[in-house]
Amino acid sequence: MTQAPQQRTVINLARGVLINALWVCLVNTASAQIFTHDRGPKALTHLQSGLSAEQEELFFLGRSFTNVPWVEAPAATTARDGLGPLFNANTCVACHTQNGAGGGYGPQGEPPRSSVVQLHNFDKLQQAWKGDPIYGPQMSINGNRDVPFEGLYHIVWQPAAHDSRLSYPKPKFSQLNYGPLHADTHTQLIRAPALIGLGLLEQIPEAQIRAQADPQDLNGDGISGRTQSVWSYASKSLQLGRFGWKNTTASVIDQSAKAAHLDMGLSNPLFTEENCTPTQIECNQAFRSKTLDLPALRLQAIAIYLSNLQVPKPAGKHTQGKATFNQLGCHNCHSNSYTLANGQTIPAYTDLLLHDMGEALTGEGVLAREWRTAPLWGLGLNQRQQQPAYLHDGRAKTLTEAILWHDGEARNSREAFNFLPLAKQQQLIAFLESL
Repeated sequence: MTQAPQQRTVINLARGVLINALWVCLVNTASAQIFTHDRGPKALTHLQSGLSAEQEELFFLGRSFTNVPWVEAPAATTARDGLGPLFNANTCVACHTQNGAGGGYGPQGEPPRSSVVQLHNFDKLQQAWKGDPIYGPQMSINGNRDVPFEGLYHIVWQPAAHDSRLSYPKPKFSQLNYGPLHADTHTQLIRAPALIGLGLLEQIPEAQIRAQADPQDLNGDGISGRTQSVWSYASKSLQLGRFGWKNTTASVIDQSAKAAHLDMGLSNPLFTEENCTPTQIECNQAFRSKTLDLPALRLQAIAIYLSNLQVPKPAGKHTQGKATFNQLGCHNCHSNSYTLANGQTIPAYTDLLLHDMGEALTGEGVLAREWRTAPLWGLGLNQRQQQPAYLHDGRAKTLTEAILWHDGEARNSREAFNFLPLAKQQQLIAFLESL
């Protein structure tokens, strides 16, 4: 019997083949409705319209594997076993609630599930940044049975050097089950970003992104954004970095595979090994399935789900606040000049470039002072969180604080904001809250 094209596609994916040609056809088309007017709790969960039957089938399959908890293997639930041995969460939405960004810290310094601690250690012999020799690139707060979790931590607030009104979070470990961190290891808190608009950012023509880069600041405007090429495990080649707080991944499928591996301990076609370091004996001796925890079909489905979520429309025009946004020069980095190949313009408010954000926002590890311009669409929905948070580590509790943390290439904008009359500041904040 001759198989239908859709059946052949699913069979090929189930065999573990990552088919780039299929991926191209599974990102959305010009006929799709990419925006939603919903501003409620489920605003970031809606399917774009105009998808084919095959696209919709994979979208809902991906939603299932994103939302339903994973369990330790071996288990009767073979479709969703393989969690761990070390992990931070047992489901994607544990960190990205309703596909939104991570929230802030509790009153006693309790970290939310949406924050992770990255570990950066400079290898002097190889002259390169790596993870901690014992704990790897990221601390895992959970472990399977017979596998001790790596560590627990809480937040201690430190005063900002440049502004007495501000403070930033530093992790303090209360339990490290595999011994102390290496003396040269630095810790970096990272907050989960919202999951909307990823497929649209991936479709932006590379030439448009590179055209906005000005690493030598040749135009003398004080803005020197630059691109970064990163290794794509999906295409097995160097590609333009677009995702992550430092543009460390090139595609939605690369980002999905990396998060599944680091955050949930799920082996997949791009990261086939468990997330254990050589010294973690219990982790390395834990049960390991002969098949991948997250096979190619399911990984593709997750990426397709994340690539076809609707983006919330701004709530009103807020003309005066937007004018102030541009007057302060915010639009130089949070730009809206991208047009997709199908002619669709996307109001993402990002140039997708790395910028030196100065001493105030200096992090740890490679590119310590540089951060990708975060997209602002959906920003106003952060207000729904119990503890709203902004910036890469959730240090800002309000949008005003987020602006006051800007430094480096954004220092002039920050200082100009400080000199604005209160009414103008409020108009700007109202505009940002409408996104």
